Amino acid sequence: MEPGQLRHRIQIREPSDANVDGQVTTTFSTAATVWGAIEYLGGRELYEAHQVAARADVQITLRFYSGLTTRHQLRQVHTDGSVVVDRTFEIVHIDRRDVRNHELRCLCIEAGD
Repeated sequence: MEPGQLRHRIQIREPSDANVDGQVTTTFSTAATVWGAIEYLGGRELYEAHQVAARADVQITLRFYSGLTTRHQLRQVHTDGSVVVDRTFEIVHIDRRDVRNHELRCLCIEAGD
């Protein structure tokens, strides 16, 4: 993985469940901020992603992060001129192709879709 490819700041958000009056509520807090690559899938890549996770339309590549699961969220927050971009992604599948644990490829959907 080339370092220049990881040009997006990504927050890894960790879930925590709270039981309030018998209702389980999940909240997320930022566990780490890392560099990653966000790629919208199309064509063949989208077809291959759908073989694993039917709803995935975004692939986010990160350096290995121990303990990352599909319960976590990934969030990108940055300023584009005078506009603040705030996008949250739900992880539907984590591909650990690299057996040496150097990188993770997360198939995601953008929250709110």
